Formats: sequence, structure tokens, C-alpha cells
Amino acid sequence: MHLVELAINNHPKMRSSNIEFSLPQPSYTVNTLAHLKEKYPTYNFSLILGEDHLENFNKWKNYEYILENHKLLV
Repeated sequence: MHLVELAINNHPKMRSSNIEFSLPQPSYTVNTLAHLKEKYPTYNFSLILGEDHLENFNKWKNYEYILENHKLLV
């Protein structure tokens, strides 16, 4: 969490969230994004991930939904 906060460095359009720590396990990104959208329906959420994760992104749970509904930032 600390590294995320350092990375976004108080960017005006980015905020870190610890919401995933309170969600049921296992933690799937698609569930986290759905929860955030439900909680904040007027916000648009993007997913930041490293290039190493992009290679296997097609194996993520409901990756098509993520691609259709959120920006990916690599």
C-alpha cells in the first residue's frame, strides 16, 4: 500500500484504496472493480498493472469484462 501511495504521489486523479483487504478471499480483480463501481457509481476506474501481468491477463477471472469496462494502464 505504501509503495502505491508513493507511486501515485498525490496525483489529483488517482487515489489508493485498501478496499481489497476487506473483501472475501480469494481476491479477484474483477470482484474488486465491481465492488468499487457499486460503491462509487459515478467514478471510472482504471487498472494499473505491470507488463509481466499483461502476458497472462487472458487467464484472469472474467478478463473480458475488465477489458470492456475499464482502462488498462501498463
